Amino acid sequence: MFDSIASFTRSVLSRGPFNHQVDAHAFALRVLSCETCNQRGYANQHHYCMACGCGVSEMARLDAIGSTPDEPIYTGYTKLHYPYLECPLGRKGFSNEIRGSIAGQADTGTTSGN
Repeated sequence: MFDSIASFTRSVLSRGPFNHQVDAHAFALRVLSCETCNQRGYANQHHYCMACGCGVSEMARLDAIGSTPDEPIYTGYTKLHYPYLECPLGRKGFSNEIRGSIAGQADTGTTSGN
């Protein structure tokens, strides 16, 4: 649980008071990783990560207002925009990406904490 709190705190601090964002390349990798992940869920008109434990709060949205189950929108500031963001599965584009993964999935099949 401490790891989750530390990861969340680090993510929030990375955004800072001026809404800093991850670079475009890492953001695109995150979108691809999430869109192809079987842990992505849909609730309250938004996509969420069901593996991280963040729930379905506004801060946990993977997409923006106006998204549909089949057509997510990534404008505004979503969870994927945070400069520092861990994925519990270590997928590509995230701060704790497992190196050597293919298509965003870890070759070793191991996961790392959030």
